Amino acid sequence: MPMRQSVGGTIPQLFRLGKPDSPLWVRLLVPGTRLGWCAVGLIIVSLVLSGIVSALPDGGLDDGETHSRDLGLYSMAVMASAMRIGAGFTAIAAIFRSRERSIPIVATALFGVFAVLFLLGEVLIGHD
Repeated sequence: MPMRQSVGGTIPQLFRLGKPDSPLWVRLLVPGTRLGWCAVGLIIVSLVLSGIVSALPDGGLDDGETHSRDLGLYSMAVMASAMRIGAGFTAIAAIFRSRERSIPIVATALFGVFAVLFLLGEVLIGHD
């Protein structure tokens, strides 16, 4: 029985997960493209930076003070957020351009989407 043709090719080609000869756990847990590995690398670096920022003392800031006194800590937090957004965009590009379907790529794309939504919420709504 021949495979049914669709617009972009056969049905298994449209929903492929990695190389066809690799085991299922490898196809689901290991990115198969360069864009996928870049996205995973960016999200790992951003999570490490966020962990460093969380572990460091807040520089002696009292309640109500701004972070302008501790510019290094603040800039590391901004870099981690920017890397998280960049990782999300890279993961979305890997999903659509390279047909990457591994679980870490989908999770990275969700991290990026939530980071953009958080940024929009901070800019549009802000704090009272």
